[in-house]
Amino acid sequence: MTSAWTPARIRALGARTDVPTACAILGMSERTGRDLVRRGTFPVAVLRLGAKKQVVPTAAILVLLGIAIEAPARTASSTVADASEAA
Repeated sequence: MTSAWTPARIRALGARTDVPTACAILGMSERTGRDLVRRGTFPVAVLRLGAKKQVVPTAAILVLLGIAIEAPARTASSTVADASEAA
């Protein structure tokens, strides 16, 4: 079983990811995703790097899912609360 894709986990991928990972995040099979890429109808932009490599910007995935691109700013009170919960 794979772990759920959380906003933090998606952000941790960096600026871009591969098509299979984007498919997993979006809940579709890799075959369906590749078919959509080939038809030009994948739900987010797919960038071609070189002759064969295709990448998907993680920011586009976050926007599609309605998730803030940047992690929410931490306030002093949330940092204190997080520290007390960790203890």
